[in-house]
Amino acid sequence: MLKDHQKTHEGEYGEIFLTNQFGAIIASTSKLTTLAHSHKYWWKTSFNQGNGRIFFDDRGFDKSVAGYVLGVVVPIKLKGKIIGIIKANINIMSVINRLIADKPLDHIGEIKIVRSGGVVVLEKDKEPLSSKLPDGIVQKMQSHSPGSEIDEKQDTLTALHPIAITMGEGNMGFGGIDKSIDHISGNQGEIWFVHISQKLSFVLKDLKQRTSHLLWIGFTLVGIIGVLAWLLGRRLAHPVVQLESIVKQVGHGNYKVLATVDSDDEFGRLAQALNKMIENLQTTTISRDLLVKEVEEHKRTEERLKNSENRFRHLYENAPQAYQSLDNEGKIIAVNKVWLKILGYSEDDVAGNWFGDYLHEKDKDLFNTIFSQLKAGIQCHGVEFAIIRRDGSKAHISFDGSISLQASGKFFQAHCLLSDITEKRKLEAQLRQAHKMESIGTLAGGVAHDFNNILGSIIGFTELALEKTTENEKTYHYLNQVHVAGLRARDLVSQLLSFSRQSEYEMKPLEFTPLLQEAMKLIRSTVPTNINIETNLNAPNCKVNADASNLHQVIINLCSNASASIEESGGLLEVSLDNLEINNEKAQRLSILPGPYALLKVSDNGPGITSNNLARIFDPFFTTKDVGKGTGLGLSVVHGIVQNHGGAIEVETKRNIGTTIKVYFPTLILSSR
Repeated sequence: MLKDHQKTHEGEYGEIFLTNQFGAIIASTSKLTTLAHSHKYWWKTSFNQGNGRIFFDDRGFDKSVAGYVLGVVVPIKLKGKIIGIIKANINIMSVINRLIADKPLDHIGEIKIVRSGGVVVLEKDKEPLSSKLPDGIVQKMQSHSPGSEIDEKQDTLTALHPIAITMGEGNMGFGGIDKSIDHISGNQGEIWFVHISQKLSFVLKDLKQRTSHLLWIGFTLVGIIGVLAWLLGRRLAHPVVQLESIVKQVGHGNYKVLATVDSDDEFGRLAQALNKMIENLQTTTISRDLLVKEVEEHKRTEERLKNSENRFRHLYENAPQAYQSLDNEGKIIAVNKVWLKILGYSEDDVAGNWFGDYLHEKDKDLFNTIFSQLKAGIQCHGVEFAIIRRDGSKAHISFDGSISLQASGKFFQAHCLLSDITEKRKLEAQLRQAHKMESIGTLAGGVAHDFNNILGSIIGFTELALEKTTENEKTYHYLNQVHVAGLRARDLVSQLLSFSRQSEYEMKPLEFTPLLQEAMKLIRSTVPTNINIETNLNAPNCKVNADASNLHQVIINLCSNASASIEESGGLLEVSLDNLEINNEKAQRLSILPGPYALLKVSDNGPGITSNNLARIFDPFFTTKDVGKGTGLGLSVVHGIVQNHGGAIEVETKRNIGTTIKVYFPTLILSSR
């Protein structure tokens, strides 16, 4: 646009350029776009010191027109704020020559356009701004005093008349001093003067006509300069104002407004770039809004997943059964609290370990088989394993398992449910033992009655035969052996009847401690001397509802078994009696009622009982003694008596450390003095 204006008025303009509010050139007719003029006198005067006034800069030489030019500086304002400055260099000689060509002034002596400082701006056939009026005339100019002088010696008449560049509503013109732009918006205007000199004789001839003509020429000259400057500023400022308005609307979020592109100059290209930027902002805004929605939806999904995970984590951790997750090698990924409670470990102790490490040796191969089936997609239910706790004790579990798969269909994790069935198996064993004992007791009771009748005849006739013979006869000796065997058989039948609970009990309140002391005297006389006996009686006022002979038999049988285990090597036999309170949990485990109990403990430091024999020690006729040294009814009779008295019996044994048998009898009074 600047270049077009320059071409339209070819020869009249030198360089034309536009700066922004920082002094940087943003458009020019020459290659000056990298320069900044914020330090120039004319820029500072217009932008800073002069508060944006329109003024004419000093003359200078412009190579583009090969002559002297006069700089016109025009500020561009938007809402009272300067947003840029236009500067145009006007070819002074070109303007003067054009005016003179239009209005020949050969008959006029001199015409000068003078600035308020006295510097001659335009003068025929002379370089602009190369001369200055006399000081007297300058003083009149500065006082804004128009007038004329006659120089009789030179036969000349000189006239001085002020003119001012004025600004109205949207246009510029020339007028008096009171209408100059120094009275508009605080701008300080530039007052110029027309200085005319003429031969006095010529003036006298047609003074009025010539003066009017000369004034018209001066007004026209300055008017052309002012109008050109105003038009140029308005044309250059319009696209800048439009672009600034669009940028502000975009800054407030209006991405639908576009700049008008009506030229291919710097402003046109700037408008195209601005439109492209707005289109990109529209696309970016839409993408941003979609992204914001996606992010918000993602946050809501994450929150739901987090809540769901916390809920299932709580269920997993606090489930009443043991859970575990295994990887494809059978190693532990996670376990819950019940799992840790059953085995006695912490989660850090077991993470990453192979689950088979916690199983009994005989069950490791079974686990490998079951886990291979799981990975093949075959679920397992109710598989029983013996598991070893941290303290070395054994527990029985029921194992249920299934797997989850990855999106690709490959194995992801195995999820296992472990049920502690240790107590269940104990109860089942006790029930089987009770059924077995009941069956054997019924059988033994029936056999014992018939066998007792036979024994009565054998013993009776043997005693009659012994009365008919003397001790010196061999027959007496044989009959005596038969009689002894018959008595032993009668005792055996008595034990069978006691075991089968078919013998009559005399249940009455008894002081347990005196009865135990009496039994221990008998034990002491029958136990070998290489066995030490220690008695600890801590329940002096313990009373139980029991049959005295049965209670005596329990003590004798337990002590006899204990002494037999250390008979050859010698050792220690400990017998103790204590009062204790059994809670619901322990009562359920022992299958008795909760409450006060007397605890009878018989311990030895013998070799202990093997695991195979431990499961059979209460079976009738089971014995590890040599033939002829035991009937195998001792502990089975004890078991039957304890059960009949509403009590319970426990066995604790460790190989090469010893065995302790605990017998619980419900007490009538639990007190101490």
